[in-house]
Amino acid sequence: MGLRYIALAFSLVLVGCGGETVGGAPPPAPRPNPMADATPGPSRDAAIAPDGSVVEPGVPCRITDDVFFGRATHTAAIGTADRLTDAFSPWSNDDVINYEWGYQGGAMVTPSLRIQGATGDSDGVCVRVLVRNEFVAPLETDEPGIVRDLVFYPRGDHLQTGALWNLVAYEPPDGRAVDLTIDLRSTELAAQHVLRIRLGDATNERTPRH
Repeated sequence: MGLRYIALAFSLVLVGCGGETVGGAPPPAPRPNPMADATPGPSRDAAIAPDGSVVEPGVPCRITDDVFFGRATHTAAIGTADRLTDAFSPWSNDDVINYEWGYQGGAMVTPSLRIQGATGDSDGVCVRVLVRNEFVAPLETDEPGIVRDLVFYPRGDHLQTGALWNLVAYEPPDGRAVDLTIDLRSTELAAQHVLRIRLGDATNERTPRH
């Protein structure tokens, strides 16, 4: 469930209760949530990444308990993973990353994520994934990011997920620099990473937006 839906449900409860206050004092103002408009990433079939690797989509799951809200216990990495060779190529600051046009006319990057030094059993660990996009020079149609629960599977001494389709804009972002803030949390661990990439070329033809 996306954060926007949680916020909407909460507001409806307040309206239904008549906006009552405790002890005559007005209720505290809600804290701003930078991911309130985050776009849930769509489920996809395996795809071919711009470098020719076979990309396995992330497997959705659902966290039913509270996630760990302490300081980061591990370091996150963002990059490209090949499901055939199990190779993981991390992205570095100022890397040029090509994007693809999605089915509804949005520009997307398709990274995989890794939690360094974390392990789990073969069934994997359900992790709440938050990716925040922030263009250095904002676009008219840029998108704030995504929030999803995905399974991270053990890969050696790391936990790793398949690709997620991160919608960044509804206009061509060629050459634009964007800061990606990654926040990963399960019920027991947290990992973070911040990276600036520059968007390259589209790898496919654009589909008109519906």
